[in-house]
Amino acid sequence: MDKKRLLMEIERLIRDTNRTTLNPLFPEFSPAHLEPSTQMIADARAEYLLEFSRITQLSLEGQHIGIDEVRVLRDKRMIYDELIAASQALDTAIKRGYLDIE
Repeated sequence: MDKKRLLMEIERLIRDTNRTTLNPLFPEFSPAHLEPSTQMIADARAEYLLEFSRITQLSLEGQHIGIDEVRVLRDKRMIYDELIAASQALDTAIKRGYLDIE
């Protein structure tokens, strides 16, 4: 088997395995399922940016920005980043045909 055929077979195996695993978990997946997650991501983005704005204002007022403020900002970024990563994983699953869409 040449490299090209092997790579095509690997891609097919990955696609089939993912479809077999994921599709039954989301039997009636539709665009309506995306609305709550997009709102959750927008809310997380807003919280992250609001926290950044809050500590920026503290800095403008001459207050020292310490580790506690940075930790809160980091935690909000981690939440936002994880939600984005999950959304991208779902996007990939849809684009690659792992899920049937109503």
